[in-house]
Amino acid sequence: MFAFIGLSMLMGVVYKPRLHMHWSTDAIFHTDIFPTVMARDRYLSLRFLHFADNTAVNVSDPERDRLWKIRQLTEMVRTQCRVVYSPDRDLCVDELLLLFKWRLGFKQSIKSKRARFGIKLFELCTKSGILLDFMVYTGRHMNKELMTDPETELLTSERIPLTLMQPYLSKGHRLFLDNFYTSPRLASYLLERQTTLVGTVCPNRRDFSADLARAGIERGQTKFSLSDTGILAVKYRAPQDKANKKPKVVHLLSTAHGNDIAASSKKDKDGNAMMKPTCVLDYNKSMGGVDLMDQQLDSLLVIYARRTSGIRK
Repeated sequence: MFAFIGLSMLMGVVYKPRLHMHWSTDAIFHTDIFPTVMARDRYLSLRFLHFADNTAVNVSDPERDRLWKIRQLTEMVRTQCRVVYSPDRDLCVDELLLLFKWRLGFKQSIKSKRARFGIKLFELCTKSGILLDFMVYTGRHMNKELMTDPETELLTSERIPLTLMQPYLSKGHRLFLDNFYTSPRLASYLLERQTTLVGTVCPNRRDFSADLARAGIERGQTKFSLSDTGILAVKYRAPQDKANKKPKVVHLLSTAHGNDIAASSKKDKDGNAMMKPTCVLDYNKSMGGVDLMDQQLDSLLVIYARRTSGIRK
């Protein structure tokens, strides 16, 4: 089994367009390690590998676990991700679309993603792209996995980062989120557990400062609003508008920053450094951990045989 797993991982490094080419005797495609470790037919026979007892689950039950066939494996991987690495202060949560075009009840179609079709994952990463935990989106059935708090009626989008962050609460981490997850209620909840939040937010979110959302703002200008609970709301307009000439306005929430402005690495047309809120600068540095991990994995494409009947003996 170790040899099978090792060869499967190696296929992501030694890329070949067809699975059987890893055992090819042609001088152009030949790679010694594959036939040396395991014969081709022996490797292909392991395509019947199972991680669960098929008779233990009622497949006609609509409330069954959608990942029951691989649940034990995914939980083992999640546990190892949590225990083998101690993260630094800054963490981020974002979604990732894993390319998958076969039939699947919870397959997603997201045109803005590079894969476009696949399995959606919610991932907790460091800003350097190290995976700490993940959850597979399986539709409404995923709600059973999410953390619940009887005292606070949190939305599903708020419970996802809280579930991933459970082992890291009350340890002084800073959590970076996008506007799908961020809300004043989530910021307060995390702040009570010694965890600060920095994230973009939709201006129409409940409890967000309505005066700040309606306030007019000029290019390069920043406006702040500090609530009684210690949550800083920020409205920032970039010096350069979007390609369609619409204003590029960003709304953020932060419990880790004050109303400070610093020079960024970018310069305007006159050569002067652009001034931005420190929370915006830190957000740009730390929010891309999931995208960085996706970029690193893009070169490690493990090949699976879709059908083996056409392989020449």
